[in-house]
Amino acid sequence: MQHASKLLKSGEWLVGQATDCITLDYDERHRRRFRYVSSSGIEFLLDLARATVLQDGDGLKLDDGRIILVRAAPEALTEIRADSRAELLRLAWHIGNRHL
Repeated sequence: MQHASKLLKSGEWLVGQATDCITLDYDERHRRRFRYVSSSGIEFLLDLARATVLQDGDGLKLDDGRIILVRAAPEALTEIRADSRAELLRLAWHIGNRHL
């Protein structure tokens, strides 16, 4: 099985160099070490030094030099409304810190 221990940040490499891609939701993109299978079936182990949020457009460089493009999966959004700016700010803080 291939290993991906090097992260290529979006904008720092040419997307056209990618051999394949993986499409992941936010929770699936927050990893340090995890087994993935790309769109065309390339199995690899993500093995980073620390937990990282993989961003849309990032690349994962495999041991053999191939690059797997990371794509963010579409996700449902929730609209939040409040009666005042202060209440909206409080809600944003709680949601952002995953208190809710």
